[in-house]
Amino acid sequence: MAEASATKTAATTVANAKKTETDSADIQAQLRELQKDVSELTKLIGEYGQAQKSYYTGAAKAKAEQLRGEAEAQYHRAEDQAREAYARAEGKVRENPAAAVAIASGVGFLIGLLMSNRKG
Repeated sequence: MAEASATKTAATTVANAKKTETDSADIQAQLRELQKDVSELTKLIGEYGQAQKSYYTGAAKAKAEQLRGEAEAQYHRAEDQAREAYARAEGKVRENPAAAVAIASGVGFLIGLLMSNRKG
C-alpha cells in the first residue's frame, strides 16, 4: 500500500509539474500577447498625436492668415481715413489761409507755454 501511495503521490507530482509548465507557458503566451497589444496601442497613440498636431497646426495657420487679412483691411481703412482727413484739412487751409496760420500760431504758442511751465 505504501508503494501504491508513493506511486500515486509521484503521479500527482508529475501531473502538478505538467500543469505548472502549462500554466507557465500560458502566462508567457499571455504576456507576449499583452506586449504586442501595448506596442500597437503605443503606435496608435503616436499616430493620433501626429494627427492632432497636424490638425491644430493647420487651424492655427488658417486663423493667423484670417487675422492678418483683417489687420491689413483695417490698416487700409485707417490709411484711407487719414488721407481723407488730410485732404479736408488741406482744403480748409486753401479756403482760408489766414485762419490756418492764426490757428497754427495759437497752437504753437500754447505748446510753448506748456513746455515752459514744465521746465520751471
